[in-house]
Amino acid sequence: MAAENNLHFKLGLIYSDQPAERLQHLYDEGRIRPLANAPVIERKLFERSHTVAMMGVEPLQELLRDGYDVILAGRASDTALFAALPHLNGADPGLTWHMAKTIECGAACAIPPDANGLLVTLRDDHFDVTTLADGSRLTPRSVAAHTLYENADPFHIAEPSGTLDTTHATYEAADERTVRVRGSRYIEADGYTNKLEGAELVGYQTVIVGGVRDKVVIERLPELLPMAKKYFDAKILDVFDGRVDPDTIDINYRLYGTGTVLAGTEPTPLQPQELGVLITVTAPDQGTAHAISTFVAHASSHLPIPEYDGLVSTLAYPYSPPEMDRGPLYRFTLNHVATGVTPTELFRTTTEEV
Repeated sequence: MAAENNLHFKLGLIYSDQPAERLQHLYDEGRIRPLANAPVIERKLFERSHTVAMMGVEPLQELLRDGYDVILAGRASDTALFAALPHLNGADPGLTWHMAKTIECGAACAIPPDANGLLVTLRDDHFDVTTLADGSRLTPRSVAAHTLYENADPFHIAEPSGTLDTTHATYEAADERTVRVRGSRYIEADGYTNKLEGAELVGYQTVIVGGVRDKVVIERLPELLPMAKKYFDAKILDVFDGRVDPDTIDINYRLYGTGTVLAGTEPTPLQPQELGVLITVTAPDQGTAHAISTFVAHASSHLPIPEYDGLVSTLAYPYSPPEMDRGPLYRFTLNHVATGVTPTELFRTTTEEV
């Protein structure tokens, strides 16, 4: 892009990937702390998973101080990207972090929400946030509501260096497109932390999408599907002549319309007239997942219904063939923080003249 447009600039690159050896060292020193509902981890996890640390403003500010024109950063706090420069220039930290939180998703807090940007004017005792798209507007309510987005607590939002406290923030309409915000505070943390996020390869997946509108079938599925899974275990041993262990294969049915989205915590009983059925087959490799899904799809479309005589169709598939290879499947492995670190310790920076 620079060559095509004859651009010349100083480029800074900040990498957030974490070597396994560094993570194991932090683990051995007891400096990796779980966040709420984090999974239990073991030392070997770091060898098989890919982990990044989430940077705050400090690695970005180092390059800004040195006059770099373009910065490409790895994993960073969304708000850090907007807070780095005003924070560096001495703006009020509470207003700076609240401003950054407000605009991190563009015009997501506008009415109607859209993918355009917002303009913020940051002053000593308040900031004004304004929509840029014609036909859109901001209200005190829409701006205040955005502090709840992706946060369990709308008043306390954690960052690597501290916590944004919006408990006493006020929101007022300056005009139809502008909201004025005051009263935000930033509470510095006792120690600096960087969030760690990791993922590992689980296997490869093939998916099947189907549906059913037969009430008899819908009522029978909860007892038929466990029976089907037992059949599939035997079928896997037979088809692959013992080369594939059924325990390494996951065959999962999600019945949309029976509370699947809430995963068993549906507050009211549902009596669906029709169900959407998502079948996932996960295996160590894509070929095995696809092969197993072919007989899973066939058998699932002809489950034995005691109320009916003979062969009946139970699931309808919108595609033929119904098996769709989804590729590699990953799962999150970390929801932790690294403690006792300096703000730039976990990040590697390189620079170049473009």
